[in-house]
Amino acid sequence: QAQDPGDASLWDLEELKSLPRMYTFPVPTFGPRDWRPPRPTSTMEYQERFESAFPVAAKVLPCENVVVAGGAAAWPLRNPTPSSSSPPEDVDFFLFGLVSEED
Repeated sequence: QAQDPGDASLWDLEELKSLPRMYTFPVPTFGPRDWRPPRPTSTMEYQERFESAFPVAAKVLPCENVVVAGGAAAWPLRNPTPSSSSPPEDVDFFLFGLVSEED
């Protein structure tokens, strides 16, 4: 059973673009040599790239109280490079706002 998450809402890509850059890395951070920061992407372009890479997951989404997380969520934002041109081999789902039957 879904629970009202109150003011905890998920933002779409257009809303995130309007924010100032929020993250800084004050300590060494490891990543691929050819890593590039995410590129500006519209929601439509993101959905098209996600659907082409993960057609089975795309058929069941959107689904209430479920979001995609991890590498599959970030992959459509990446600039294609030799190490990022292939999508991840799995899709991580994050469930939120659920209530146990005991509550």
